[in-house]
Amino acid sequence: MLLISLTMLLAAKAEAQQVSLAEKLLRVHIIANSDSALDQQEKLLVRDRILTLSNELLKDVNSIDEVKNILSKNLSLFVSEAEKISNFPVKAELCKAIFPTRHYDNF
Repeated sequence: MLLISLTMLLAAKAEAQQVSLAEKLLRVHIIANSDSALDQQEKLLVRDRILTLSNELLKDVNSIDEVKNILSKNLSLFVSEAEKISNFPVKAELCKAIFPTRHYDNF
């Protein structure tokens, strides 16, 4: 019984941490046209360009609301820059989405 209670407590704590973290993060999700090596390489080039632009736009920002505002105002810029790299149609949106759990280094 004690083991089950401890497991449930740890699971609840992990869930609370995930919810707290999710409210503080924005995730860039770039989808390649296919799993081919060429399409995956193109996806990474687009990702790198979008991250570079984002870093420039957000360098002095201090709140998540300000981040959302700046990114939403610049969606057309992201599309334009991605279209310079991609041979496929591009769209960008700022939205809530559910993603599978990811593990990054220490979290």
